[in-house]
Amino acid sequence: MKMTRTLLLLMVITLMANCKPNVPAQEETARQLLIGEWKVEKETVTNGDGFGGVFTRQVNDNMTLSFTESFLQPVSPTGYYLPGPYTLRQQDNCTWLLTVEGYYDRPRNLDGGRSPITIHKLTRTNMEWEFESYGGDEGPVGYYQGLKKLNLSVNNQQ
Repeated sequence: MKMTRTLLLLMVITLMANCKPNVPAQEETARQLLIGEWKVEKETVTNGDGFGGVFTRQVNDNMTLSFTESFLQPVSPTGYYLPGPYTLRQQDNCTWLLTVEGYYDRPRNLDGGRSPITIHKLTRTNMEWEFESYGGDEGPVGYYQGLKKLNLSVNNQQ
């Protein structure tokens, strides 16, 4: 178990220090870090209408998100996450693009839906990502969220 944790830590360090876009080994490392159950703890919301401004808040709901190797599943289906198969791809700026088929895959528009999720930070215990939600006359609403991985003792045994 300790060796697994050490190996995972080395993978994280290598992933972050040697960002080389479109390297399959790095994608596999990122996918392994993503697998598990996550909870949004904090978010900064930017309202697109120009009147709501920007605010940061703690997120205290019971919603968690469970990632397998290829599927995102909300554990408590409330809020704005929908289940679906996902893809993960490293971008040229060393962020990760998470696209959830049928929902987090829409280009910017005012007809509804959500943009793909950009992952800025991904470690064994924490993740930061952002996306936009579209709809209505107010324009897109931006979400920058901090997530924490749950059940780490189970994940360390894998």
